[in-house]
Amino acid sequence: MTNEKVGIFLALSKDEKVDFLIPLENQEREQYLKKLKTTNKAEYFSVSALTKSRKLNPIDKNKYDGTYNDSIDIINISPNPLQPRLELDKKKFDELVDSIKKDGLLQPIVVNQSEENVFELIAGSSRLKACEILGMTKIKANIFSNLSTTDENYSKIMLSNALLENIQRNNLDNLELALSFSNALKEGIYKNNSDLAKAMGKEKMYITKILSILKLTDEVFEHLRKHKAIKDLSALYYLQKIEDKAVQKEKYFELFNKSITREELIGFIRENQQKKSLSLYEFKSTNNKITFNANISRLPKEKKELLKKELEDIIKKYI
Repeated sequence: MTNEKVGIFLALSKDEKVDFLIPLENQEREQYLKKLKTTNKAEYFSVSALTKSRKLNPIDKNKYDGTYNDSIDIINISPNPLQPRLELDKKKFDELVDSIKKDGLLQPIVVNQSEENVFELIAGSSRLKACEILGMTKIKANIFSNLSTTDENYSKIMLSNALLENIQRNNLDNLELALSFSNALKEGIYKNNSDLAKAMGKEKMYITKILSILKLTDEVFEHLRKHKAIKDLSALYYLQKIEDKAVQKEKYFELFNKSITREELIGFIRENQQKKSLSLYEFKSTNNKITFNANISRLPKEKKELLKKELEDIIKKYI
C-alpha cells in the first residue's frame, strides 16, 4: 500500500471506496480503512459498514446501500435510540398526516436492516408516526447497511447516519442540531468542531454557534425547546453571552415577543461589555493624592499576590 494508492483511495466517492475495498485481503482492507478513519471518521463508519454488508451479500451489492427501496412492515421497525429529534411540531405534523392521507408517502423513510425482517430507523420518525396514525401496516423505505446491533461501532454508525441524513434533508431545528452535534462529539464520532464542520459541509463558526445554544440558562432553554419560536441562530448565539440569568431571560422574551431585534440585542450586549470593562478599575488623581480602586475578585490567588507586589514596588520607587 503506497501513499499514491492511499491518495487515490481517499479521493474516491463512498461507493467507489467500498468497491475498491471488497476484493482486498482483510489485512490490507483494514489498513485502508485505518487511513480513512484518520481523515474522515464519519465516512469511515459508513464505508466500513457498507463493505461488511456487501461482503455478506455478494449477489446483490446494492441491496443495503440506501438505494434499495422496498415496502416493509411497520411492526418490524424499531426507533433509532440515537435519533436526534426532540418533539414534533403539532401543526406541521398534522399537515404531514393530511398530506400522506391525500397523496401517499412521497419520501421513503431510511432504515438499517440488522437481521432478516428486523429494521432500525435512521431517518423519518415523523413520517413513520404519521403512517401509523393512518393505520398503515407497510411503509416505503430506503434500506441501508446490514449492520448488526452487536457490532462494537453500532451506536456510532447509527448516530452518524441519522445525523447526516437529517442534515441533508434539513429536518432539524437549531436546538435539535445542538443536541445532535454535542452527542456526536461525546460519542467520539468527530474529534472536534473542525472535524464536525468538515463532515457536515459547514463553516466551523456555524458549529460553534449551534453548540452555543446549549449554554443558555435552563429556563430559556426549556422555553425554546417547547416553543421553537426563535429561529435566528445569531440572535441565540449572542443571547447566551449574557451571563446574568435574569437579564438573559428578559432579553430572550423580548426577542420572543419581537420587542427587540437581533441588532438591538447585539447593541445592548456590546454596550454592557464596554461598561463592564470600564468598571473593572477606577483611577483618580489630584495634586496631592492618587486613588486607585480595582476589582480583582476574578484574578487567581497567584496573580493577586503578583499585582500587590508590583504596586508596592512602584509606590516604593516614587515615595
